[in-house]
Amino acid sequence: MDDPFDPGDVHGLLDLVDLRPDDLDDDELWVFGYGSILWKTGFRYSSKVIGYVSGHVRRFWQGSVIHRGTPQSPGRVATLVPCEEGRVWGVAYQLKGPEMITGALNHLGIRECQDGSYMALMLNFNQSSSSSSSSSSSSGCLDDNGGLGEGRSFRVLAFSAARDNVLYLGPIEADRLADAVISCSGSCGHNVEYVVRLAEFVRRNLPDDDRHLFDLEDRIRRKLEERGSSVELLIAAHAPPQPSAPRTLPRRNSAMTG
Repeated sequence: MDDPFDPGDVHGLLDLVDLRPDDLDDDELWVFGYGSILWKTGFRYSSKVIGYVSGHVRRFWQGSVIHRGTPQSPGRVATLVPCEEGRVWGVAYQLKGPEMITGALNHLGIRECQDGSYMALMLNFNQSSSSSSSSSSSSGCLDDNGGLGEGRSFRVLAFSAARDNVLYLGPIEADRLADAVISCSGSCGHNVEYVVRLAEFVRRNLPDDDRHLFDLEDRIRRKLEERGSSVELLIAAHAPPQPSAPRTLPRRNSAMTG
């Protein structure tokens, strides 16, 4: 695997995803989260706000052969699909400074744009009129709006699967989609976890009636119950191993160290 980008090479990174330098405003970039980063963000950010992008819908049409599946049995993960009347609710994460920007984009797999799997898009994000921003160190309710006006629209960077990439699986009948998710797991855990945790986050935090997502979650739960299993049992059985705690040597008695 290639080395990560130099934290100072922001404009080199923008060139990689075919973005313009003026997409950065005073070394600030907003990234739109609509999939797993909603419930498992994994990178540092300055603040976040709830809102939506128009002209797209969220669909489980992209394959995953590492994180949530294997080459023999690809998992299903979310992507943005163009739809004129569509709307996708999510979270915009504010990144400030070269180190935070490059750290986040490296974490998000920016290099996948190089092999054509994903496209980088600059989209208009519409902040919820009831949403303000919260810092990465805060928890619970969103508070100070960080200088953004209520309901303001601004540009965000989003990643969407390219339709001509080899892992673009496209639409599938609803029951077959649920069966596919139930049958797959990868290095980050079971594919069921990806879908269910996303559905739980959207239901708790976003004013979004995403029928595609919630119908898939419901079918997964019913199918597992019919098979004598459950979401939590399946997730636990395929949880990735936790890193071992570092060994510590026993402290010597002060009389021995004399």
